Amino acid sequence: MTTSAVGVCSAALGVWGVHRQLMARDCLDNGLGLPDWSGTTMVAEGCVLSTPTGEVLVPLHGPSFVGTLAALTSTVLAVALFTTMLIMRTRAR
Repeated sequence: MTTSAVGVCSAALGVWGVHRQLMARDCLDNGLGLPDWSGTTMVAEGCVLSTPTGEVLVPLHGPSFVGTLAALTSTVLAVALFTTMLIMRTRAR
């Protein structure tokens, strides 16, 4: 039971991190859909969009890239361990 809980928690963290990475990529590639953006910069707080009226800071909340990779790796390991445990229980019966 603990293995499945760890897998679910790390999967949720991984999905949150992937969403953050996709939002950062969207910010850099097309300015999050702002029609008059002229450039972007990534800072520690998030993504800074340059517009004719000034700069707009879009905060990016969530785990870092390394944290996302760690969460996804632990998800894969938890699923592998859970599957191995199920196979071993099935063979023991």
